[in-house]
Amino acid sequence: MAVIVALQVAVGRASGAENRPDIEMNGVVVHEAGTPLENVTVFAVESRSHAILASDRTNHKGEVTLLIPAGHQVLLGAAAPRFELLRFEGTAANQFRLTMRVLPMGLHSIDTSATPGPAVPPVGEVSVSPEPPRPQMKLPLGMLRGSVRDETGAALAGVRVSVYSDTTSTLVATTLSDATGHFMLATPPGHYKLQSFAPGLKPERYEVGPRGDSVIAMSIDVKPETIQIVDGEKVLSFRLEDSIDPVYYPPPQAKAWLKFRFCLDVDQMLRRASSFRPTGPRVRQPTDGSIFPRGDSPSTVNPVGDVPLSYAVRQLKLAPYWWLKKLYTAPPGTCRPPRPRIGALPPL
Repeated sequence: MAVIVALQVAVGRASGAENRPDIEMNGVVVHEAGTPLENVTVFAVESRSHAILASDRTNHKGEVTLLIPAGHQVLLGAAAPRFELLRFEGTAANQFRLTMRVLPMGLHSIDTSATPGPAVPPVGEVSVSPEPPRPQMKLPLGMLRGSVRDETGAALAGVRVSVYSDTTSTLVATTLSDATGHFMLATPPGHYKLQSFAPGLKPERYEVGPRGDSVIAMSIDVKPETIQIVDGEKVLSFRLEDSIDPVYYPPPQAKAWLKFRFCLDVDQMLRRASSFRPTGPRVRQPTDGSIFPRGDSPSTVNPVGDVPLSYAVRQLKLAPYWWLKKLYTAPPGTCRPPRPRIGALPPL
C-alpha cells in the first residue's frame, strides 16, 4: 500500500475557465540522495472542497504528469511505500519536484492483538469512501479528513495520524496535524485502523464528527521517562524529573524550546502574573536557570519576592502539565520584532 504523507500548495489557472483544456503539471519525485522513485502516487486536491481532482504514478525516471481542470487552486500530495515527503519545490510554471525520505521502522505496522488499557492506547476504526470518478484520476482514491483536539477542545498541531490495513495491520497512510489541528489522508477506498501518536500525549478516544470527519481526543501522558519531539531537523529531548515541579513548571530543555520555538518566556509569564502581590524578603538565586532554588517546594518558593508558584498558577488558571500541551498548540500571542530605537532609521 502507498503512504500518503503530505500536502503542498500549487496554483492552477484563473477562475472562469470552464471551457478551457486541462492544465498539465509536470513533476519529478526523488529520494533525498537524488535517486528517482518509481510508482509513487501523486495527486491534486482542490484547496477549498478538498476533492481529489487528478492522480497518477511516477514512471521509472520518477516523472509524473497531472492533468488539472482549469480554474482550480490545488494542493499536491505524494505517496510511496515506506516513504514520507521531505521537501516540495516549484521549479518553474506548472512544474514541481518532490523529495522523499524513508519512514521510521516503528511506523510500518501496528499490533492490534493487545487489549486497550493504561499501557496500550486505543485504536480507532474508519471507512474511506471512493471519490467521484474523474477522467483526470488515473487511480481510485478516497479522502479521510479529521482533527486532533485535547480534552478541552483546543487544537493540537504536530500529532502524527496513521491508518493501517484492517486485514494486514500494515501502514497505509500517515501525516501530521497542521497548526489548526486538522489533517487529511488520501487512501484507496476501504476500512482501516486509525492511530494517533505524539510524545507526551496519548489518545483517549476516536469519534465521528457531525460532518463525518474523524475527531481524535488526546490527553497528557507522563509515563515515558524521556520525551523526544522532532520538529524538522530540530530535536527536543527532556525528562520530567529534570524539573522541580513538572506539573506546572517545564524542565530547562522544554522551557528553552518554548522560548525559541513559540516565543513564550515561562519565567517572565509567571513573574508578570505575580507582579501585583506584595513581596517580602528575597530568597537565594538559583544557579540552574530556573526561577526556583533546587530542593525547595514550589508551593512555598517565590518567583519574585515571596510570591509562590501556586499563586501564579491560580492567577493564570494553568492546568496540570499545561506546558507539555503547549508544545503542540499555538502560543499566547506571536513573536514581535523589537521596537526601533528613537531616531533610528528604518531598515532599507
